[in-house]
Amino acid sequence: MRSKIFLLISIVLLATISLGVVSAIENSTSDLSLEFEEIDEIQVDEPIKNSPENSSPLSDEEKITPNLTVKPTAESYKYGADATITVRLSEGENGIDGEVQATIDNTTYPIAITNGDGRLTIPNLETGSYPVTVKFNGTDRYESVTNTDATIVIEKSRKVTANVVVENTTYGNPAILKITNLSDVDGNLVSAYGGFQLVGPAHPYGSIYVRKGSLTTQFNNLPVGNYTAWIVFGNSIGGTYEFESYAVDFVVNKAPMILTSEILDEAYNTKTLKIKVADLKNKKISGKINITIDDETFLLDENITGELNIALNSLKKGTHSIDIAFDDANYEKASQIKEITIEREITSVNLTAKYSSAGENAVININVFNATGKVSVIINGREEILNLDKNGNAKYVIRNITPGDYFVTAIYHGNDNYGFASAQTSFSIDKLNSSITVNATDSKIGENVTVSVNVSEGATGIVIVDINGSKYAINLTDSNSTTVEFESAGTYDITATYLGDDGYKQSSSSATVVVSDKLPANISVTLPERIESGNELNINVSADTDAELTVYINDEIVTGKNMTLTSGIYNISIVAPENENYKSETFFKVFEVTKKDPSINITPIDNVKIGDVISVNVESDSDCEITVKINDEEVAGDYEIKTSGVYTVTAESGETDNYKKGFETYTFTVEEEAVEPKKDSFIIIEIPDNIKAGDSVSVNVSVMNATGNITIILDGVETIKTLENGLANINIENITEGNHTITAIYYGDEIYNPTHNTANIEIAEEIIPQPEKQNTTITITTPDEIKTGDAININISIANATGNVTIIFDGDESSLALENSSAKLHVENITAGKHTVTAIYYGDETHNAAHNTTNINITEEITPEPEKQNTTITITVPENIKAGDNLDININIPNATGNAAIIVDGEKQNVTLDENGTASVAVGNALAGNHGIVVIYEGDENHTPAYSVSKFTVADYIATEFANITIMEDMNITATLMDTNGNPISNAAVDYSVGNVSNATFTGPDGSFTIAGAKGELIAISYAGNGTYLATNTSIKLDNVSPERLATQFNVTNGYRLDVYAVDYKAGERGAMFDVLLTDSNSNPLANQSVLFAINGWVHNKTTDSNGVAHLQINLQDANYYTCAPCYLGNTTYGATFASAMLDVVKKPITISAAAKSYKATAKTKKYTVTLKTIKGSSADGKTYLGAGKKVTLKINGKTYTSKINAKGQATFSIKLTKKGKFQGVVNFAGDKTYESASKKVTITIK
Repeated sequence: MRSKIFLLISIVLLATISLGVVSAIENSTSDLSLEFEEIDEIQVDEPIKNSPENSSPLSDEEKITPNLTVKPTAESYKYGADATITVRLSEGENGIDGEVQATIDNTTYPIAITNGDGRLTIPNLETGSYPVTVKFNGTDRYESVTNTDATIVIEKSRKVTANVVVENTTYGNPAILKITNLSDVDGNLVSAYGGFQLVGPAHPYGSIYVRKGSLTTQFNNLPVGNYTAWIVFGNSIGGTYEFESYAVDFVVNKAPMILTSEILDEAYNTKTLKIKVADLKNKKISGKINITIDDETFLLDENITGELNIALNSLKKGTHSIDIAFDDANYEKASQIKEITIEREITSVNLTAKYSSAGENAVININVFNATGKVSVIINGREEILNLDKNGNAKYVIRNITPGDYFVTAIYHGNDNYGFASAQTSFSIDKLNSSITVNATDSKIGENVTVSVNVSEGATGIVIVDINGSKYAINLTDSNSTTVEFESAGTYDITATYLGDDGYKQSSSSATVVVSDKLPANISVTLPERIESGNELNINVSADTDAELTVYINDEIVTGKNMTLTSGIYNISIVAPENENYKSETFFKVFEVTKKDPSINITPIDNVKIGDVISVNVESDSDCEITVKINDEEVAGDYEIKTSGVYTVTAESGETDNYKKGFETYTFTVEEEAVEPKKDSFIIIEIPDNIKAGDSVSVNVSVMNATGNITIILDGVETIKTLENGLANINIENITEGNHTITAIYYGDEIYNPTHNTANIEIAEEIIPQPEKQNTTITITTPDEIKTGDAININISIANATGNVTIIFDGDESSLALENSSAKLHVENITAGKHTVTAIYYGDETHNAAHNTTNINITEEITPEPEKQNTTITITVPENIKAGDNLDININIPNATGNAAIIVDGEKQNVTLDENGTASVAVGNALAGNHGIVVIYEGDENHTPAYSVSKFTVADYIATEFANITIMEDMNITATLMDTNGNPISNAAVDYSVGNVSNATFTGPDGSFTIAGAKGELIAISYAGNGTYLATNTSIKLDNVSPERLATQFNVTNGYRLDVYAVDYKAGERGAMFDVLLTDSNSNPLANQSVLFAINGWVHNKTTDSNGVAHLQINLQDANYYTCAPCYLGNTTYGATFASAMLDVVKKPITISAAAKSYKATAKTKKYTVTLKTIKGSSADGKTYLGAGKKVTLKINGKTYTSKINAKGQATFSIKLTKKGKFQGVVNFAGDKTYESASKKVTITIK
């Protein structure tokens, strides 16, 4: 019977090892398989002397001397092993049957010889050398023969024994391996090579050398867990000792660690939690941090290596408990509790307004960073309360905004985390650009011409129509036209100027009107934009004349308006003859008739497959030549796709009478039919449970639905099995201890892809547990009722322990010697808060290492702050305020102290409250309209922050007058009641008296009225006014001569064209004056008269000075051409007059000062400053103005930097250039509506 025994050892050896048939093991990691054979043995019961062999007899002279050889199977045998010799008895090449006697150590053993061979195994020989004598006694055929060449050598045993121990340890400390008393069978200490391998969370392996019976070494950097250390001793071929192995269990426990934390104040209420973790040697360690704040998870499984900073920006006002916990696979858990008090944070309000023009929506955006709650938006005194979203944003929309100035205040009410805050902004909505068109129909002499204007929808006010110097006024409230009669023929220029209103700017338009003795025919012809050959041509002709029209095409009369033409160039003429009312007229125009574009269709063009047919259709004349090519080969008719590939189809049509040449091409790909891919397969290796060493194990390997063979490799031995129904099986007899690897490889078939799988069979060896040290308990005792400032003792006791104990108090480490198993730490002047005490004991010969942690909480008495009073703000404004009045706005905040902000129409003034909590601000020259007031008080020690909103109205009383007073021949008096803007006042009560007789009447829709006068009597006329209009009166005495108003005129002192620079109004600049002199027809200046200036859609009311001059300051910010129209409406003495001047507002020039500059490449900051400069321009005070905030760019080395100028015109760039060299850059100012653009090249050198 034959069997095989395998010994599998995974080991690294420094020297080669010999074991019988094993030749050598190199210095590498390998699986060493040692194989032995069990040989059939001869069972020996009793020694015998002889066993003759029968054969045919021969005479002595004829007997043959046989060959007899004897050999041991090995040069030497180990003590305890069987010794074996082999015997060969032969005649030449032929074996002889028979028997021989072998004498060993004075004992004779018979050996049967079959076919010339025999074998003898001798057990239990002592160490030493044994000569072997083998004798063949001969037969009748063979002579006797003896062999004494062989010797059996039995060596001493090469086994060794040792004491092997690995001590338990903690993570970060080495596991100590101690080997003692390594000795041979005689008890002698020996030296030997060996190896080790650890089985556990880590698997290090390597070689060892035990010198003179002992070795102490260590395993470093082992993770926490249970380990088995396999220790093997051995030597090289021909060496002294056999292999011997030991399995020793040990444990790497979690290591104690130190957790410290502190809270840092980086800015107002900006807190950072700083956490540090280290081992007991203060070396950084890694792990996970979990934080709960007020019993709610704040941070989960955050990685930490040594240190972690965590921002605490989302905590509400108040005191919070922070629980910090550390966890890691290699370190013991640790925790700390911190307390933090959050005050309400100072915040700010970011307020912006996004707007465009009147009639659209304006959006007010408010942001209070990270805040929640409510915010008030106050616009021109009107308050809206909005809710902030989760990002601290709110939005208010002003829909269909009207022109005017808007003053916005945003007030944040505060919440648990943030205090009271406010911000202001303002913006202006300009009037809309107006549009005006003027139309007049040509006419004949003596006919009335209607001049009509069309102005932007919704526009109101006055349009001045100037016809060759004669002016006519159109009030858009009544009409949009005026009628003019021309007495002479000619061409008249018409200019219509709309003076603007509250919503629209001024605008103008021009036209001409022709007045003649006969009217023009006004022939109009409409032709299609594109005329194609062969299509019907439709000609539309219209004319004002009533004469018969004649139509010519290429000088031939056309009787119909619809016709068909071929391609080519044509001219059309239409002639109207002169008649009694209309002039003669000829219309002429050239047009072209073009050929059509042919339509070429190639089908199909999408998803073309093999078998599809390609067709080409062309829309053209019947005589058109068509050429079709597929992949540059001409084809006729349809084309069938027979193979896959890329195809290009081109189709070309020839030119005909009505169609142009045509061309179309298309490229497509025909794919091959898809082949179904193989399926993925998978291998299942089924291993029985609860396998023990020595068992016979059956392992099933299955590949679902697969066919063919599967290769199974068990511990490096390959076996090929045939799959039956996707299943194969392998049997393992007498399985040994250790790890066995099974790999199954399937190479696939026609349906399934190749795959493989690996499984392991782990046969555990029974482990004898090592005796353990005692568990250690650390008791930490602190005093009861500790107060802030106390001196305390912290007592540490560890029953029966010796050595030192490490105590860590709030991160400070002390090492104290244990006396009678206890130690004491003294702490002076303990502070309020939470203190952490950690005691660490590293063990002794009888105790394991241990640690314990406790906390000491010292509560500090907190005196609560007194509750603040609610704050009430009272705003007082005088009543019955009129335009131009001066007034005081008074505020009262009872018992409050400190400062308050009073914002009137966006202008903020800070005032100090007096001892009664009152303050006031003065407002001078109040403007008519609604005004908003916002008062903001930020509180003091006793009062909460508060705000209040109010508004007041300044009545806009418009002056009035009686105009257009006319005395009729019948003594009736007609007049018009108008405001200072020239608008009629309708349905108004007018009181009058003629002599001593009083009466009353009402104005009509146009403001006019009529009263009956009397010759020689004084007529007094008066208007009492109302909430809008001021009162006015006049008187007339009718003498023999009717009153007549003097004519007036303007003299524009600056000329009728004024060139000025744009004004940087926001920077404080004010522009030049535009002056007009108002005189009567006798050139006498008219003082104290109201002059209206219409410019850019706004009407400015100015009063002439004592010299009759009215001054208008030109503060236009946008460069452009403007019309400035001064208008005097007259009164009972003077007639009205009107003038027009052109303002050319040009941009102010900009120059850039920028010098070449050098920087070191290593410089961290490279600041480069440029300066923008401008001229004085039209500044009224002769100063130079350039507002801050204008954007300037620097483009250098492919990158653009942006900056804004300050009040000095300086812009600074932070340049990020590190490469050495010279770089050319360009500084650029893009300009705006007020300033011209400018640029300058610069050189930057990096050294």
